[in-house]
Order: sequence, then C-alpha cells, then structure tokens
Amino acid sequence: ATTEARNTLLADTLPAGLEFVSAQPAAQVNGQILTWDLGLVAPGDSAAVVVRVRVAQSVRDTLRVRNIAVLDALNSSAAMTMAPEVELVGLEASQLALEKTADVLEVSLGETVPYTIVLENTGAVAIADLRILDSLPEGVEFSQGSLLGADSMQINGRELTFYVAGPLGPGETLTVRYAVAVLSSETGVIENRAYATAEAGFIQSALVVAWVRVRYSHPMETRTAIGKVWLDLDNDGRQDGDEPGVPGLDIWTDDGQVSTSDSEGKFSYQNVRPGHHGFRLDRSVVPARYRVDEDIVVLDVSGWTSPRINFRLIPAEAALAQVRLPVSWRFSARPVHEVLTPQARPRAAENVTLARFSSRARPVRSSRSRAGDSRRVWRSSWRRGPTAASRSPDTPTTGRCCAASTATIGSCPPPAPTPWRTTCARSA
Repeated sequence: ATTEARNTLLADTLPAGLEFVSAQPAAQVNGQILTWDLGLVAPGDSAAVVVRVRVAQSVRDTLRVRNIAVLDALNSSAAMTMAPEVELVGLEASQLALEKTADVLEVSLGETVPYTIVLENTGAVAIADLRILDSLPEGVEFSQGSLLGADSMQINGRELTFYVAGPLGPGETLTVRYAVAVLSSETGVIENRAYATAEAGFIQSALVVAWVRVRYSHPMETRTAIGKVWLDLDNDGRQDGDEPGVPGLDIWTDDGQVSTSDSEGKFSYQNVRPGHHGFRLDRSVVPARYRVDEDIVVLDVSGWTSPRINFRLIPAEAALAQVRLPVSWRFSARPVHEVLTPQARPRAAENVTLARFSSRARPVRSSRSRAGDSRRVWRSSWRRGPTAASRSPDTPTTGRCCAASTATIGSCPPPAPTPWRTTCARSA
C-alpha cells in the first residue's frame, strides 16, 4: 500500500483446549482473546508476533483445533488469516496402568503379607492427583508403619486409600508398598482387590486382584533345620576331629531363604514348613582352593526331629602322602694294631681273632677306581704279615714277620690277637 494504516489493531482468539502462556510483544489478554494495538503502520513496514500456548488440562483424549487472527485499521478493511489445524492430545481415561503382587505365596495365621503396587502413566501427558483404592478381605488388617511410596493414606474400615500428589510424567512409574496382618480366614485364600484413579477420577485403571494361600498349621509344627559346611582334608567322606568347618558360605532353600555358615561352618533355618525341601550351596562364594562334592541336598522336613544338612568340600590341590629317598652307605675296615713282636714264635692257629669290627669306618678306593672309574667302590681291607698262626711249617717264606722286624719267618713269636676297626658311613 501507498498510504499509512492508522489505529491498526491485531486480534487473536485462542480455540478451546488451549491456554495462553506468553506473547512477544506483550498482548492484552481477555479470556481467550489476545489483542495488540499497533498504531500507525507505514507503507512497506512488517512485524512478527509470537504467541506461546499450551494444552489445557481439561482436554480429554484428542482434539483438533485451528487458530484465527484478524488485522484491522481505521482507514482499511479487516484482513483475516487461519493457521493450519493442529491436534491437541489431552488426558486419556485409560492412560493409567496398575499392577499389584503379593510378595509371598503362602502365609500362616498371625503372619503378615507384604504387597507391592506399581502405577504407570501410559499416556503422552503428565497426570496428577493419584489415588489407590484397596479393599481388604475379612480377617485382614493393615500393618501400621508399613506404608512406603505414598504421601498419605486414609483407613475407612476395610477400605484403604493411598494418596500421591504427582505429577507422574509420560512413561514414568510409581511404586507403593505396604503389609497386612492375617488374623483369620474362612476360605483358605486371601483375595485383595485394588484400582487407581487420577485427575479427580477422570482417569481410572483396571481392577486388579492378588491372591495368597493360607496355611492352616500350628506354629509348633514347623521345624528347625541345621547344617554344616566342612572340609574333608583326607577325602574319606567322614569328618575327623582335625577337619574344620568352612565359614562365610551361603546356603539357599527352595523357599528363597538364605543362611550363611558361621566361623565353625554351621548354619540353620527356623520355622521350616513340613515337607520335602531342597537346600543349595552357592558355588559362586566357594573359594577356588576347594571342590564341592554335592551342592544340592534334598530332605524331608517332617516328623519331630531336626533335619541335618551337610555339605562336604574337598581341597583342590594334590596332597603329599609320603616321600622315599635312596640312601648311599660307605663301609671300610682297618686294623687297630698292625705291629707284632719280633719274639713271636710260629705255632698252629688256635682261637686267634683275625679281625674286630666297630661302627666307625672310612671309605677306600680300589686301583681301578683310582685309574678313572667314577663309581664309588667299597671293600673291607686288612693286612697282616704271614705267621705260624696263618701258615703251616712248609709254607714258603715270602715276606717279613712284622712291620718293625727284619727277622725271617719262622723265628717270629706267636702272634697276639689283632683287633680290626670297621667304620660305616653314609655317602653324600
């Protein structure tokens, strides 16, 4: 245009389902109508207006809307523009999911049942004002002080209501835990029902049920099971007095109970229900230096005797039982006295001691050994001059009578007994 636009006014009417947040430049807000006084607009001038809105909490499910704006001036006709259609995703009545489970399968009268409730926002919009409504069966009471995960609760007879302010974002979950005490039961089964709501009741989850079986048994009918983990050092299958227990090992039952062996390898369980039970030694905590003989023991926990559970461990290393080493011995003999008197006369041998042996000895070597044979040889050696004690009168003379005399054989006196000394020693 070639003429100025005077008293220019811009108006934007927000459709239902949208809430105004901000505008740049600032707007005058009257409900869902936004206006801007632009004043005098020169030919060729342009400007941009940015409006931020949000989906109202009142929107339910999905809603399609269009936004329309009108520009008007004192000396010009009004102009209107329409934005493309947009889809508003609001709260869905079914976007809240609830799951409830009992943490035990069986319970006796006088015991407690722990429950776990999980809420999940399955929608695309955050929700608030969450409430869980729980109906307890006959003979069951809420266990005071057991509530976790909720802001507050209200008890009205057997109706429990748990409150959570929120918000709970899309895809987020909320966990609430509590417990009830079982005082009596006529049916043998505890049936607990619950559902959840949000946004003042507009969103509601499906009704869920959790069951627990009641065990009608007197407390004295339960058993105490005891056991031991021990080390079989000699692998004979029997625990001897010097074979210790093994501490710090976990033993599990088929009911999920766990007991840890003490400093003597002992462990125990209380209030074990009658019937067959399996007990398992956790191999993951057994030291690598031990082998497990059997890691599962199945026993019938019935009657009035305390069942015993034993787990046998075997050393993984090889054991040294006995070592035998060869022993080398050296043996030699030598005369204690080698000199005979010159006056000794030859006479027939009669009751003459030729050698006397003792426990002391020293090694000797033969000429062959001295020539280079590396083997150690042993011999008993003795030397004595020929006398009448060792020859007849016709024996030729071939040597001297004694070491200290030059007399010929035949003039030597009778020999005195010659003692011999023997030495026995162990070679290196």
